[in-house]
Amino acid sequence: MGLRDSKMFEQGKKKRGQSILEIAIFGSLLLLVIAALLQYGLKYGYQQRAKMRAFRRSLGASADYDRGNQGSVTYFQDRHIPGAGNPLGIGSFSPYMAAGSVTRNYMLINTPDKDSELPLAFIYVNDDANPYRFNLAGFQVHPSVSEEDYEKYCEIYGDLYVMDAVTGEVPVYPHECCEWVDEYGNPLEDDAYGNAVCIAYCPVPPQDLKIVDSCLGNLIDYYGCKKQCLMMEDTSQGREICRRHCERGKAPGDDKDCTEICNAHVDQPGYCGSLDDIFSFALANNKPPVMGVQTSDLTQRTSISDTLRKSESGGSITTTDSLDWSSTMDRSIVYIEGGSVVEEGVSTTLGESVTQRCTDGVCN
Repeated sequence: MGLRDSKMFEQGKKKRGQSILEIAIFGSLLLLVIAALLQYGLKYGYQQRAKMRAFRRSLGASADYDRGNQGSVTYFQDRHIPGAGNPLGIGSFSPYMAAGSVTRNYMLINTPDKDSELPLAFIYVNDDANPYRFNLAGFQVHPSVSEEDYEKYCEIYGDLYVMDAVTGEVPVYPHECCEWVDEYGNPLEDDAYGNAVCIAYCPVPPQDLKIVDSCLGNLIDYYGCKKQCLMMEDTSQGREICRRHCERGKAPGDDKDCTEICNAHVDQPGYCGSLDDIFSFALANNKPPVMGVQTSDLTQRTSISDTLRKSESGGSITTTDSLDWSSTMDRSIVYIEGGSVVEEGVSTTLGESVTQRCTDGVCN
């Protein structure tokens, strides 16, 4: 082989070495890109699955009369996403959340009359069979309420949720005349001929009211309940908050006197004096004052045990890499049960045991 052939051979070897190096570099980059795409696909798929499961469970609850033909569902599920940068695919432990609400009831124009008709919420936390079930409202009864006080209750709770405690319908406050006179001022017993003039109306009898109150459910809103309680206060601040709320809710052409309505006296529910104590679990720790799953308390604990064993036999070297990992997601759910605040911890653990055996650099 001449000198020229020898140089061409050396150049060919260099080119082949360069090609192998390029394949090694760009091949690994390509595998990382594919792994990243697979990670994204898994995350997107799990999130989509959570949304569909939340909707299906909402739809199932809406078909159940015992659940009020309505369903408000919050669905939590934790999933393991393998990591592209780890040879054994430990990856991450990711939480997924979705919510859905479906109402299917031909009596939507009616308000709840009994406990089974109150709105419900269901929270699933990695358990499709046993959700947490919560009422979102409760009933309170106010005896002997005057017409003036009734109008203020309607401003605070909404007129659809203030009803007659006996009939469950809109309360009727009769305005009947007690004294009649004719056109000459002579007393009459009644308006039998249609020309009498009423000079004195009978006292309007009070009515017993039943109110659907969202602050009497298992999951309540601090700011909403706080505003309700302020609107009931017999103070200038409370009456002003009530008046502004009333003015904002006026329909075009509505001539109701918001100042007169808000000057009426109504009784505050018992929870008004203890809202700050009820939400002390959040207010004392500078957390959002909300009930349900406490997203601000979400913590994750991961433990990894990696053992490498090496053995030599007959000129061969064998290594065994054993990896045990587990990750625990800790949550807390806060709700009211029997008049007391309950803070319940919920933990979910995922893990895996992986063993990799290699002989002279060949792994299985």
